Amino acid sequence: MSLARRAARVAADALFENFLLKLLSLAAAIALFAYHHSADNAVRSFTVSVVALVPKDDQKALITTLPSSVQVTVRGTRRALDDLRAEDLGSVQLDLQRAVDGNVPFDAGRLRLPAGMTPTLTPPSIEVRWDDVTTRALPLLVAVIGQPQPGIAIVGQPTSEPSTVTVRGPKRAIETLQHARLEAFEISNLGEGVYSRKLQLEAPPPHVTWEPSVAVVTVHAERAREERHFVKLPVQVVGVAKATTVPAEVDVRVNGPPSLVGALRPEQLVPLVDLKSAGLDGQRSGAAPVAVSVSLEGCTVHVLPSTVVVKW
Repeated sequence: MSLARRAARVAADALFENFLLKLLSLAAAIALFAYHHSADNAVRSFTVSVVALVPKDDQKALITTLPSSVQVTVRGTRRALDDLRAEDLGSVQLDLQRAVDGNVPFDAGRLRLPAGMTPTLTPPSIEVRWDDVTTRALPLLVAVIGQPQPGIAIVGQPTSEPSTVTVRGPKRAIETLQHARLEAFEISNLGEGVYSRKLQLEAPPPHVTWEPSVAVVTVHAERAREERHFVKLPVQVVGVAKATTVPAEVDVRVNGPPSLVGALRPEQLVPLVDLKSAGLDGQRSGAAPVAVSVSLEGCTVHVLPSTVVVKW
């Protein structure tokens, strides 16, 4: 066998002897190299709070909702990143002191990072918009919820003190507001009486403030009443026979408890003019205006017209 062939065989035997073991060793070496290489170029993400520097000029209002935090991706060595905590970083600054519309970058300069680390912010900036600040007075609106005790009704609308609120905020937001709403007034199981409560205003729109933020609301609860109208009821004259009236008929409006008013029939209502009570019964003939009355216990009665001309 030639010397060259012998050398080639020895080399082949050396190469393939314990081949699997050598292959595993090579893979381990590559993995170890990759680990050490990546350890010098690792990344980690943190959520960091945002601190906004706003202008002292209170005549400008920011109408952009600012994020409370941003994502910070830090690049550095793995060992250093493993020891890093979000609270160690501090905060990201947003300088809004110029109070102009446009794109404002987040400033990572306040982040407390070990030497050799590089931060990347997501998002890197934010688009902001401003508006002039204005104030105006708005009426307060309050609603009632629930049901009072049986036979009790809320009379009229709830009233508030104060009746208006001063609103302050961006001009474009303020101009669209029609009223400020209070918390609902709970009337469940209320009896007859006058009730006052201090209620909070509902939260204002973004970038808007109320002043004051509370109001005293009053409701009046009374016995429930019903109103009915009876038309063209004939007028009866007492005190003189064969007397007539102009007009001969009147309209009657009755207001009272529902159980009583609802059961009334027209013939139960008798409009009367009493010439004796008016001091006219001693005259043989004449004409005079006399008030019309309708007697109905427990109800309030209104007659239209309230006076007729009696002729006799």
